[in-house]
Amino acid sequence: MQEAVDWKKKGDIAFRRKDFSEAIDCYTQFLDLGMISATVFVRRSLCYLMSKMGKEALDDAMKAQRHFTSVVRCIVSPVCCSCCPWNGEGIPYRTY
Repeated sequence: MQEAVDWKKKGDIAFRRKDFSEAIDCYTQFLDLGMISATVFVRRSLCYLMSKMGKEALDDAMKAQRHFTSVVRCIVSPVCCSCCPWNGEGIPYRTY
């Protein structure tokens, strides 16, 4: 479990540095250990998108949506919209 957390942290650091290739590698290691996280799917999707890897970006976005439909809607939307079940009243957000 700690190994997975370490990979996610390394991925987050690379993501903040805009080192998208490194972030993709770290997030992939995290997921390969059997972990599932909406944040990781969404961030890896953004990394793929910024790396001009559209198919991979779409695949991860669809995985995130399949597993975390309402959470992903809030994460990728800058403002909670009226269709969101929380309607701007604090987003129930959990990282793994």
